Amino acid sequence: MVEEAVRELLRRRPELRLSLAVEKYRTGAVSLNRGAELAGVSTESFKRELADRGIDREAGFLSESVREDRLETFLELC
Repeated sequence: MVEEAVRELLRRRPELRLSLAVEKYRTGAVSLNRGAELAGVSTESFKRELADRGIDREAGFLSESVREDRLETFLELC
């Protein structure tokens, strides 16, 4: 019942849906594409929204040391 109420609230107030998606992206819970999907906007619109809110995105290639660290962490979790 609570889940249904939250869905209805997000349907009626799209700005809350966008804010929730931005927060999930900011905390690393979702990818850029998934954040856009949750917000109900295009990826480009979501990128603009992130920029408007001053949220930096990791873009481009990772340095070799960062890539190695992430790979090591990933392998430890497997």
